[in-house]
Amino acid sequence: EKAGEIRSPLTLDRVVYLCERVLRIFQRHRYKYSCLKRSLLLYHFLRYYQVSVVINFGVKWMDAGLTGHSWLTLDEAPYLEPPGKPDLFTHFFSLPGDPDDLPDREEPQAADSPSLEDVSFD
Repeated sequence: EKAGEIRSPLTLDRVVYLCERVLRIFQRHRYKYSCLKRSLLLYHFLRYYQVSVVINFGVKWMDAGLTGHSWLTLDEAPYLEPPGKPDLFTHFFSLPGDPDDLPDREEPQAADSPSLEDVSFD
């Protein structure tokens, strides 16, 4: 490659590989790897490269309380995700989302209900 020469665009596989590699490097330096960090990083770069992914958020009850998971979908199917994992969580939000798809909020949340601030993403 000559000085000033433009490199060829990254392939989709290369973008995914580089995102995964960055996360592994951070993990070695005591930054906890999580599905949220992975989903946000992949979402950012895939959208930058005009891949129409959607980031999804879900929750489920576990022994330790409410836990969350985030994952990507492409054409309404899980993308770069182990088969069946999103099905274990109750989906509650997606980005970008259609405001018409949001549920109607008729009653305020009960005081004893968990807040999303109490959710940990693995």
